[in-house]
Amino acid sequence: MLPYRRYRSFTIASTFYLAILLVTGCARLPIVGALPDGVAVTRLTRVEPASPFAWNDGGTKIALVADTFVIYNPADGKSQPFGAAPYEIGWSSDGEHLAAVFPHGKDATLRIFNMRGAVLSEADISGHVTKLAWRSNDELLVAAITVEQLSFGANVKGLLYRWQGIGKPAATTLSETTVRPFIARWPAERLYQTFTFALSPLSDEIAYTRLQDPPAFSPYVKIFIRNLESGAEKEVASATVTSAGAVYSADGERILYGDGANASHWLDPWMEKELATIPSPGRTIALSPGNRYALIDGRLYRDDKEVVAFPATSEGAFAPIGGRLLVRYDDNLYMISGLGEPKADKTVPAERERLLTLRKWRSEGLISIPDYQSARERMLHQ
Repeated sequence: MLPYRRYRSFTIASTFYLAILLVTGCARLPIVGALPDGVAVTRLTRVEPASPFAWNDGGTKIALVADTFVIYNPADGKSQPFGAAPYEIGWSSDGEHLAAVFPHGKDATLRIFNMRGAVLSEADISGHVTKLAWRSNDELLVAAITVEQLSFGANVKGLLYRWQGIGKPAATTLSETTVRPFIARWPAERLYQTFTFALSPLSDEIAYTRLQDPPAFSPYVKIFIRNLESGAEKEVASATVTSAGAVYSADGERILYGDGANASHWLDPWMEKELATIPSPGRTIALSPGNRYALIDGRLYRDDKEVVAFPATSEGAFAPIGGRLLVRYDDNLYMISGLGEPKADKTVPAERERLLTLRKWRSEGLISIPDYQSARERMLHQ
């Protein structure tokens, strides 16, 4: 049973949601709570429900699906058509290319477009793609999951593809599990969400999820950090299968992950220290570039305290330059603007290579965690 205060809050929130829906209709984004001064909500455009959307690095354009694949300009509301609808989208950091994933039978086709909509590269890969990210302007990382049905269950494999737009993408198996028959009968989307990753701000690591199915227990996922240069891995957390996995802090030294059941956790994975918790299970997570804001399960947090709540089924993406948040609810895309926050903690470019080397050594156990931290502090403050 819910405690009285939580029950009363839940009842008020539910009534407030219903009142907004009745008064304003489905073209408005339902909100519980008061937006901070200077923060505004604007409906941008219609989108396909559950479709992908992504900001470019400068926060001036949005790739989205509205019947077809388009680039939308929030400044003037105009759209540039790109063709058939993909189910995953990602911009290169220079804003010159778009990667998109299209179904190809039970597998997938990767395509890289230029800004005129021309296909520059194309490749077929095995599995259903669950995440893509540009590691650099020349290399794409793609997570895909394959499911082979067996008489005694299913073989579920998580693959990480690396592709430079030439030839066949190179695949590395990050997880492989034989699951019991009842898991093999799960809806495909439920299996797909058990394998995803986040790329670190320095593009040298990923934090990814790996499905586990122990015979006498409920299935769950483990969260690993993997250095992309050394291949060394570290298990850092576990969560239920509904977890969205982890996202990195702006400095790449912490992660925020949802346990899928009760809370989301700020974690120092190398010190193995929990730093803070947020009372939302983390089935969807978006983090602002300066780490001040987080959208978790439809709830907007500022400095880990809830500000307002949108419907739990909504999903969001913060602009890479900060200040704005996209929220997709049903078949509409909204922009929340006026979210002030400090600039992200960026490593001085001249020290980037030294820091990458230290992080690689850390992953291989060639430098202790205290020595790494001391070296990093000297580097950033010299």
